[in-house]
Amino acid sequence: MGKRYTVQEDEFICAFFDVVGAMIGPHDLGRTEASVRRRANHLRKSGAWQAYKRREVADYEFRERAGHLGSFTPDHSEPTTYRTVTGRVG
Repeated sequence: MGKRYTVQEDEFICAFFDVVGAMIGPHDLGRTEASVRRRANHLRKSGAWQAYKRREVADYEFRERAGHLGSFTPDHSEPTTYRTVTGRVG
């Protein structure tokens, strides 16, 4: 069994897999294309993929309603990281 996927790797897959495909595996994650393909399928089947996409839309809506939108448009340049009040990544 290979090493476990991290939250950051899963977010990266959700953000870029539809655009780049399994090629993100060896180039960006240091994993095989087959491994990334299996993980993407798992994320879709488990509902995690859809939850990530809903979170992305909710982040955009929050920024818009709070007046922080400015020139912000979700460009998927990096997965969204949320910090709690204490500064911990959540």
